[in-house]
Amino acid sequence: MTVLAQWPHRTSRILHRGFFSAPSLAAWRRLTNLYIHNGHRSHDKRASGSNAEARRAASAVGHVPHVKSERADAVLRYWLGDTYLTDPPQHVDPERKKLWFMGGPETDQTIKGCFGADVEATAAGKLASWRQGYDALAAIILEDQFTRNVYRGTSKMCSLDKEALALAKELIDSGGQEGIKLAHRIWLYMPFMHSEDLQDQEAGIECFGELLGQTQALPGGGEPLAAVLKDNHQYAVAHRDVILKWGRFPHRNKILGRESTEEEERAMREGNVPSF
Repeated sequence: MTVLAQWPHRTSRILHRGFFSAPSLAAWRRLTNLYIHNGHRSHDKRASGSNAEARRAASAVGHVPHVKSERADAVLRYWLGDTYLTDPPQHVDPERKKLWFMGGPETDQTIKGCFGADVEATAAGKLASWRQGYDALAAIILEDQFTRNVYRGTSKMCSLDKEALALAKELIDSGGQEGIKLAHRIWLYMPFMHSEDLQDQEAGIECFGELLGQTQALPGGGEPLAAVLKDNHQYAVAHRDVILKWGRFPHRNKILGRESTEEEERAMREGNVPSF
């Protein structure tokens, strides 16, 4: 029986990533700002009445009917692109890859400014309604990805990893991933890679392996998406190997206030432990 045998629900849908253009980003920011009220964002209410301007801003960036929460839609548009549900299936925008895998201080500041309150809200349990479909995926991205941007270099970077993983497992177990395009599942499976539990790591390898296989079965071998997934699968194996050897990610020890063993210290000094 495979690691994921208890999760039988699978489909073969796939994504395209679009780039968040400057005009739509400006419109999106207007929408974001209008959700601030008395120091808090209204996370799950549609703009109405006095929020007419917010509706106009939402119209400027488009509306995704598959997502119940407009705040979830904002997260997804920023991370996946404005047309994340309608783009051609095998297209991968190089600029989107830069955002995901080559971010820096500017990206951290943008995410902190635009989504910091959303990260705080999910940490406080205020986004508990985001449990299905793309709303759940948005919550996972907040908990697993944006925490790393908002809290870079602090113990809070990993503070919502368990919540992200639990929600990912819930979505897989319920069959909810069937409504998620294939390549968007990269972000559904990332929490497995961040776990310090070996069984989770093995499950993550299986998830990414299956994802790659389904993609390669598409016309043209699923390129260029397949190339991205090959890298994801290799990184999943590399993460697993660290946990297999050390039982944890040694490079997290300092920010988490954990004492490193002499062997870990030596291996890190010599560059023999990937800095996951």
